[in-house]
Amino acid sequence: MPPSGRAQSQTETAAPPRFLTPVSILILLAINAYLCRYLFQAHFIHQMGATAGPFIALSRWILRHWHDLTWYPLWFTGMPFFHAYQPGLPMVVASAASLFHLTPERSYFLVIALVYCLQPVTLYWLCFCATGSRGCAFAAGVAFSLISPSAFLASLVRHELSGIWFARRYQTLVYYGEAPHDSALLLIPLAILFLHKAVVDQKRWYFPLTCLVLAAILLTNWPGTVGLLMALLAYALSRVGADARPLLVSLAAAGAISAMIACRWVAPGSLLPILRNAQQSDGTSFGWLHLLIALAAGLTLFLLHRLFQRFSVDRWLRFFLFFAFVSGLVALTRFWTGFNLLPQGHRWQLEMELAIIGALALSARRALRRCSPPVRIALLVLLSLGAILQVRNYHRYTRSITREVPAQETIEYRASKWLEANLKNARVFVPGSVSLWLDAFSDVPQLAGCCDPSVPSFSHRLAYYTVYSAENAGARYIPAVLLWLKAYGAQAILVTGPNSGEFFMPYARPGAFHNALPELWRDGDSVIYKVPSTSLSLAHVLDPSELVNRQPANGLDTGGLEVYVAGLERVGSQAQFQWVNAHQARVHAQVTKGQIVSVQISYDSGWRATISGIAQPTRSDALGLMAIEPACTGSCDIDLVFGQSSGVHWTTWVQLLGLILAVAWAFLPRQPAGFH
Repeated sequence: MPPSGRAQSQTETAAPPRFLTPVSILILLAINAYLCRYLFQAHFIHQMGATAGPFIALSRWILRHWHDLTWYPLWFTGMPFFHAYQPGLPMVVASAASLFHLTPERSYFLVIALVYCLQPVTLYWLCFCATGSRGCAFAAGVAFSLISPSAFLASLVRHELSGIWFARRYQTLVYYGEAPHDSALLLIPLAILFLHKAVVDQKRWYFPLTCLVLAAILLTNWPGTVGLLMALLAYALSRVGADARPLLVSLAAAGAISAMIACRWVAPGSLLPILRNAQQSDGTSFGWLHLLIALAAGLTLFLLHRLFQRFSVDRWLRFFLFFAFVSGLVALTRFWTGFNLLPQGHRWQLEMELAIIGALALSARRALRRCSPPVRIALLVLLSLGAILQVRNYHRYTRSITREVPAQETIEYRASKWLEANLKNARVFVPGSVSLWLDAFSDVPQLAGCCDPSVPSFSHRLAYYTVYSAENAGARYIPAVLLWLKAYGAQAILVTGPNSGEFFMPYARPGAFHNALPELWRDGDSVIYKVPSTSLSLAHVLDPSELVNRQPANGLDTGGLEVYVAGLERVGSQAQFQWVNAHQARVHAQVTKGQIVSVQISYDSGWRATISGIAQPTRSDALGLMAIEPACTGSCDIDLVFGQSSGVHWTTWVQLLGLILAVAWAFLPRQPAGFH
């Protein structure tokens, strides 16, 4: 750690000038700004397969509905806005767009370019705190800017990059659209640094900063949050052997307080559905093998700790090594074996890269101290030449995957604008990259959307899996697809063939739709078909037996769907449905005793149905849609208002209490000196 107090004053004359710190940071910023300069200039780039579209869509919605961020009706038949995705990045993008009068997409590219530039800076700051050496910290920042360890360790990464000398971190940001995860990665070194300063250095005002950074990560990305937990585990393990009690107490307090600060936007009740969806997203199912590997990993960590203790390994080096082991275990197990210790385990390659670079920088510092000055100079020259070559390689690569194109040239844009002009208020089914970008260009509601953690029910997954896969369907394919589309209120479907410009090409049998459905629009091999239906409303009066009351076992288990769709298309079942605003709707229906009103909107406990101000019972059917049991007969006017889900009304007070506790903790008596 940097010297402090009297020791610092005694060594100040021998210390490097303070201006070297800002100069080092500026150099790191300059290198990374040069590498992603095309991102700074971008208005729209050709990476339509990236998940940038959903984050731009959310930012666009925030700009247009900042005063009404309750219900989001555009994805998966609707959901609470803060269930769509963690709001951290879209909020920042929308704020920048509003402040600087930018379009959401222009603001998005500027924000993620800044994130990319700042990641090596936060690693520099952490390494400088760890070693007191600007040279070591600068080397870590440069290495993180110009080397991708995962390319050396995983053949799949090498294949995707077309070599080992290209920018994996940039690829994940731009080609895959991992901007929220990258944003969380930017903050992880700050979280560890602030925690260290609050507990070990006993600088009390760093504790509220620690809580705020932890909450910011929680509000930004779930894989990033898991990466943070890995880093905190590694930091706690690196401190075992000292008086670790103050650290553990402060860490537990910071975790609880940060959860309180974030709970208004990330409700505790949403965690179990997110975990369920994460496992369903790639078929990961936790079992005995996961438990055995976890026990083996715990034993390995214990043995590493004993080894580090025996050889008195520096505690910061221990932190980076523990962090590299935990994150690398998850990422490399997926890369090397295809087995997921955690859902989508490859995503923690970013944390692994940061940890490996930190460990290498601290290890190299210790090794270089044993070298003679001429050897150090020779190594410095060689590394500088290598860095120059890498800047050239990285710049060439970043330019190749950041090609700006007019949005109008993409099928995603053209299809979105046609749907907006011709079917603006109708729910549609669009595939792959069109689904990702549809609501970045329009306000057209869709049956699918983004992202895996936010899928409301398993039946929604069955619906789009059946449409895409045609698995075991044979001649039943189109009838089954129509049942699912009608059940979820879709009025049109975009089908993209092998010669379409759509990125993912998800349909197994796109030709099956030809001549089976009425064609509304064609753009080459991309066709929008009408879903034939006698009802265009999202509300219908049904008998209770016509609801889907049993979860379909698979996409071809359509017995309940057939009864439900027959009820939707029965003469006289259609009710009048009208949106009043983004979170409020009105239904006018003719109801007889014992009937229910089925509304093709995702059920959530935050919906309130009233007739003349009197609350009416609501529940979910097996499709995850809303069913109302009106206590009226004849002509009924039902008002639907989405406020907050049950249990969320008190979160504002919990958040305020968390902020108070974060500040109050800074005034607690300090721990006795000597915790280092």
